[in-house]
Amino acid sequence: MATMRQIAQLANVSTATVSRVLANNPHIRPEVRQRVLDIVQLFRYRSNRLAAETSATPTTRIACIVSSVSSEYYGRVLSGVLEAGAEKLCHIHIVQTHYVLAKACEAIMQIAEQPFDGILFMTGQREPLPHSTLLALWSHNIIPIAIDYQQLAEVDQVLTDEEALGEQLVNYLMRLGHRRIGYLGGTTDREMPLIHFPALTHAMKRSGLGQFVREDYVADFDTFSAEILADPEPPTALIAGDGCAGQFIQHAGRHGIRIPQEISVAGCGNMPFAERLSPPLTTMEQYPEKIGRRAIELLVRRISEGHTGCDYTPETILVPVDLIIRDSCGKPRRTSRIMPKHT
Repeated sequence: MATMRQIAQLANVSTATVSRVLANNPHIRPEVRQRVLDIVQLFRYRSNRLAAETSATPTTRIACIVSSVSSEYYGRVLSGVLEAGAEKLCHIHIVQTHYVLAKACEAIMQIAEQPFDGILFMTGQREPLPHSTLLALWSHNIIPIAIDYQQLAEVDQVLTDEEALGEQLVNYLMRLGHRRIGYLGGTTDREMPLIHFPALTHAMKRSGLGQFVREDYVADFDTFSAEILADPEPPTALIAGDGCAGQFIQHAGRHGIRIPQEISVAGCGNMPFAERLSPPLTTMEQYPEKIGRRAIELLVRRISEGHTGCDYTPETILVPVDLIIRDSCGKPRRTSRIMPKHT
């Protein structure tokens, strides 16, 4: 039976694209969708034969609450979830909430009334889920696990090692000589799984060398570029999720702001587009496929141990990160102000 990675290789697409096709995402080109489905159908025939031989094996039913299957980050997490789930004969039911807390709550209450064994949360919400939703799941013996969602301390969690992320990224910029760093935050919750500001501030405090000179930047890039140029002492480096970082690099070029000569830019997520930017983006690899895989492994273990409700001590699994050094970061500029170069 082929894995999702093998299907992706045969179709010449990413594993995230395969997961979106399987989730019936409408934003996939028809020819790509058909190519993936043809390959899936081929291997589904083989796996059905295997399933017929092992029909006595019970199937574990798992629901997956995800903010958006179109998200690069969540798409990669889903790849790990679906691949590990297939290996363990799990049936994965995906519900998309579009970053709306009310939709997530509604979906959870509906799932609680159905014969599911476990549920994965990938909601990307800043607000915590109401405790009543957890009670509904526990009362029906459905085991919940949170993925990169620290607002659910009462349940098992699989998380990016954010302290290590902050330490590696801040220390790298410090070694280059940066002492004035800005944080570029998104205008929506969609960057939330990629980068959590507290981990960066903790790393900065531990270094004792620099400071975050701006913490309120948002992803309105025309306004932001104008602010950067007008600031008498703008930061020498910016940290953001890959999406915001990539958009800033593109907008900076239009305003004559050279990267990294005038300002360094570092991202988080190592999304596929990061290495195709000009200059290629220095970023943190968070291994979302591994996060999804570890979540399924933990959930299946909990179910196989016969746990019901909340009769166990919650476990937290931290997935390591790695710094990917490319060309978007350099030594800080010598002048206090940014001097754009217009062609």
